[in-house]
Amino acid sequence: MHPDRTEILRVPSWADDEWFALRTKIAALQVRRPDAVLSHVVAARFLGWPVPPSSSIHPIDVTPSRSNVSTAGFRAHRVKELPHTTEWGIAVAEPSEVLRQISPVFSENELIAVIEALCGPWSGPADDDLTPGRIQEVVDNGRMFPGSRRLRKALERARSGVGSPRETWLRLELVACCLPEPVVGHAVMTPIGELHPDLAYVDAKVALEYEGDHHRSDDWQFSHDLERSTAFQAAGWICIRVGKKMSTSRIVALLAAALDR
Repeated sequence: MHPDRTEILRVPSWADDEWFALRTKIAALQVRRPDAVLSHVVAARFLGWPVPPSSSIHPIDVTPSRSNVSTAGFRAHRVKELPHTTEWGIAVAEPSEVLRQISPVFSENELIAVIEALCGPWSGPADDDLTPGRIQEVVDNGRMFPGSRRLRKALERARSGVGSPRETWLRLELVACCLPEPVVGHAVMTPIGELHPDLAYVDAKVALEYEGDHHRSDDWQFSHDLERSTAFQAAGWICIRVGKKMSTSRIVALLAAALDR
């Protein structure tokens, strides 16, 4: 870094040291090769999608429009044409293209987590009107590609309005345990107004609320969660609060008992 050549960048609030290091390497390459577009799994991680922890960012995937990139640490892919956009100063493949690229290497459930992140309120206000159906219209246009069937199945099973990837995995684990699929974001009228539990079994009036670490460490959030839980109970609902360290078997046992009641 040159002390006299600095710039102020708009970056995502969740960016960590690994993300900054990744961006620096890509920016340096694109100074030399402006045609080298960030793509595939590394593009998904750069965009903040919930990619599997096992997904490596080494080497960095790029898709140049001219010849191969032979720089150490980068892996070039060849396609005739790659629609791309600019995110945080980096040329990166369009989200629909990245979805196609990761479909052969991600499982169906991993793709569901990515799709629900794109359609969830936590990923940014610009995505409020994005739905799995709209994504399918963009991605599916009749063409076949590696992993296309898997992606279509994931789009059919994905839901809008999911609050976090943890909530996605909770719902998928419940279904895998042969429980009915809970409803995402169902409206419940309570004494303090309309609330939307993370997951709900509407007929049985059972709500599940996923609580991450910040729900415990933040005083306001902790008080807010207690108020929500009390409000659900006052409205005649059973509220099950789920934490990160709770095992699936424990959650299923609590839920099965609540559904029986």
